[in-house]
Amino acid sequence: MNSQLSIMNYLNIPSRCLINQKITKKVLLENTELKASSKKLISNDIQEMLIVASITPETANINTFIDATYCFDEILFLQVTLRKKDSYSKVAELLQSIIPYSILIIFQYQIEVCFNIAEKRINQVDREKRVIENNTFTEWLKVDDEKLNKFIDSIAFPNLSHNNLKTFYDDVVSRLYNLNTSKITGTFEVKSKDDTKEDIVILRKIKEINAEILKLKNNYKKEINFNAKVKLNVKIKKLEKIIMELKKMLLI
Repeated sequence: MNSQLSIMNYLNIPSRCLINQKITKKVLLENTELKASSKKLISNDIQEMLIVASITPETANINTFIDATYCFDEILFLQVTLRKKDSYSKVAELLQSIIPYSILIIFQYQIEVCFNIAEKRINQVDREKRVIENNTFTEWLKVDDEKLNKFIDSIAFPNLSHNNLKTFYDDVVSRLYNLNTSKITGTFEVKSKDDTKEDIVILRKIKEINAEILKLKNNYKKEINFNAKVKLNVKIKKLEKIIMELKKMLLI
């Protein structure tokens, strides 16, 4: 894959869906609800933001999906070029929180890319707002990585469900988890819905345990009592063993 070309060029998105509209920092910074830290993040860490495509019934001939819990009336493909690679998760959290639509964000930093999705429910108190769940990232991949090429092909427009916008986005989400599974298995493959659901449960459990291990390691560094350090180390080793067993389940 040519690093000089946008990843979006390989998704075969119909021309009628393409917008290629820049999101100026000024527009975001004028949001009075943003905290000072968020405004600093926008100003210092983002180089460019681009709405590449808008997938709607009008542009893509794919039906909406709206019920009491979910509203899929538009899906956006965003491309965000970063000045600082390490800020990608905070930038994603910010953009996902202020844009109500379902979004696939493609982060680019030099010759590496990272993908982000978030599942959003309708806020039952204020139906104009969204509750964000499972804000999920891929690892950073170089543009010539074979796994990346296979993943890009799997989320190309013709290869996603066109039943409605929810099934369309659900396919993107599933493929992203398939990519995350490949970090452990070493090979990217598009799995069945049932297999992907099982993998998602395992991947989320691994993420949860890794967060607990990190907390324990931080406590270990601060602890001065020898016996307490030993107990913490034992807990860490037990959790690491659980992760190893969970990873084996992904290899089956």
